[in-house]
Amino acid sequence: MLISQRKNRVAILSLLLLLFISCSEKKEANYVARVGDSFLTEQMINDVVNENVGNKLFREEYIRKWVEKRVIYLSAIDKGVLKNEKYLKLIDEAKVEIANAILIKELLKKNNRTIVSQELEEYFVKNISEFKLEAERFIYNQVSFSNKNAAKKFRRKLVSTNWERMVEEFSNNKALLFSAQNNLEYIYNIFPMNIRVELSKLKKNGVSGVIETSQNIFTILQLLKSYKKNDVPEFHEIEMDIREKYIAKNRKEIYNNYIKQLYSEYGSEIER
Repeated sequence: MLISQRKNRVAILSLLLLLFISCSEKKEANYVARVGDSFLTEQMINDVVNENVGNKLFREEYIRKWVEKRVIYLSAIDKGVLKNEKYLKLIDEAKVEIANAILIKELLKKNNRTIVSQELEEYFVKNISEFKLEAERFIYNQVSFSNKNAAKKFRRKLVSTNWERMVEEFSNNKALLFSAQNNLEYIYNIFPMNIRVELSKLKKNGVSGVIETSQNIFTILQLLKSYKKNDVPEFHEIEMDIREKYIAKNRKEIYNNYIKQLYSEYGSEIER
């Protein structure tokens, strides 16, 4: 009976060992890169690399960097860096920063709320001076073609219709490279330079001729509106900018109130 029990135990241990070896072999068979006991899998790469980019060079660079980091880390372990006083101090500081970041992120998430347009409009009116433009700004439409004849055809037909219909009509044209409507840009953000120069010449709703903005790229512009430095655009034109500022303001208030609460809670003081 005792011998039989021992045989059963040996059989069970052997089975577990085989399963462990099988899992290990399976794990190793699926890795893309390995350094010591660390494995880089396809899933780990996919979690980091944006599949939409489709850039093989980026993927290869990520794998190379991963291997470099791991071999340097193993070397650091061998040389006793992990016991180094500077290392331990940096780790303590990093723990504080990471814990703080997680806490504040959760605080802001907890206090997150839906912001309606009316709320933004009221903020805009009360703080209108904050939205004065720091430089010239243009609102414009733009199309670019790889073929000059296609660009000329677009410009010619535009005379008898509107921009939206023309863009729709040319949407399947293979020569169409780029199309954007209601661009809102500061003059210093507009490139290449000849687009900037052309917009400065146009009057409201004016349409440019066909401009060769770079080699074999032919562009047509329509100026919808222009603003000078210190002008204030209309609310609907900069609603996204207003929203960003308003959210930032609210988050700052939440943070400052929380800090005041913590000062009181933990009896903090600063001596000068």
